[in-house]
Amino acid sequence: MFRNLITAWLVALVLSLGLVPSVAAGPLEDALAANRRGDYTTALRLFRSLADQGDARAQYGLGVLYEKGQGVPQDYAESFKWYGKAADQGFAGAQFNIGVMYDQGHGVQQNLAEALKWYRKAADQGDAQAQFNLAVMYANGQGAPQDIVQALMWLSLSAAHGDPTAVKGRDTLLQHLTPAQIAEAQRLAREWKLPASSAGPAAGGPLADATAAIKRGDYGSAMSVLRPLADQGNAAGQFALGSLYQNGWGVQQDYLTAVGWFRRAADKGYANAQAILGTMYFSGQGVPQDDVQAANWMRKAADQGHADAQFGLGTLYSMGRGVPQNYATAVGWFQKASDQGAANGQYALGGAYSMGQGVPKNYVTAASWFQKAADQGHVNAQFSLGALYSSGQGVAQDYVRAYLWLSLAAAKGDKQAAEGRGIVATKMTQTQIAEAQKLARE
Repeated sequence: MFRNLITAWLVALVLSLGLVPSVAAGPLEDALAANRRGDYTTALRLFRSLADQGDARAQYGLGVLYEKGQGVPQDYAESFKWYGKAADQGFAGAQFNIGVMYDQGHGVQQNLAEALKWYRKAADQGDAQAQFNLAVMYANGQGAPQDIVQALMWLSLSAAHGDPTAVKGRDTLLQHLTPAQIAEAQRLAREWKLPASSAGPAAGGPLADATAAIKRGDYGSAMSVLRPLADQGNAAGQFALGSLYQNGWGVQQDYLTAVGWFRRAADKGYANAQAILGTMYFSGQGVPQDDVQAANWMRKAADQGHADAQFGLGTLYSMGRGVPQNYATAVGWFQKASDQGAANGQYALGGAYSMGQGVPKNYVTAASWFQKAADQGHVNAQFSLGALYSSGQGVAQDYVRAYLWLSLAAAKGDKQAAEGRGIVATKMTQTQIAEAQKLARE
């Protein structure tokens, strides 16, 4: 009933880790390249031409030049104008900078409520700096009534990007909150999600643009957005760029280069990159196979609350790969992943209870966890739940439900489930089979 654990782990990580974009040739790339080499006159000319046509990234670039006085006299008001145009299109970096300018009174009259509003727009797109600034404002009651639960939520999200100041702030704030307040902040952080990126440029800035390009198979455009972000040290951009190389999307597949970009992001504390590095060390993809390094990177991501990494680390403890075999510790990590609703963690917990590994054997509890995972479409959990209904272990024996769950697993190509369904069918009436098939269709 409990099978293919490591395969499930690897597949879960590959499917769950998000992807983002890089930079292609053209006027925008020429402007970015000129800016990187300090040729601000050329950058200004190219940015302005594109900005006048409504390109949000160019408008942002123009705002930076005016803010820093690069190629033009420093002019906060002009900088604010161009940041505002990009921010109105949903460009997260510009939204953050608008927040800073309202916060500090640069180019505009100081207005903390407006600063908080723009920080929130950027924070909702996953901008770590905006999340940190937003947390500080909630903690101090600036621009809004003091709300330490919101402060902890946003500090936790910022800390997940590896920001050491956010990590320190989060840990300090934890000492001043009640368990109920901490639990509420953690719930809010778990439930927070990036907005859908499919709405185009206005939906979330360059990362969203790159993700949308990847989804439609336009890898050249994705690369043209991601490369500058990665070169500038953006961890999400570095992770996304590594994903392109890992999968051979728009470039020659190159695991070694992928690992290089993943490592840069991972060294900044980016949990997705740490988790994928763990899988690459485990499988020897782009690096020498090394279970110890696999466990090391998986732990870094798991400690940040990365559910699939928690499941992966639990799997390593269950197998004794890279860490001493310890079923109780494995169960602890499976539980953490399950508490976040991760189907793989729920399936693994069900397996632990069904075999009595790390916990007392308990088929009732096993069935409960298999049910949670099966309801999410986890094929191994559906097979295991069908097997329990067939044998009457942990649940009342019910061939109709056994047939139902085995059918759902078989529909995903599980040959063992198809064979089990055939065996169960020999014990059923035609009426029962029809009922099970009806339930499966529904």
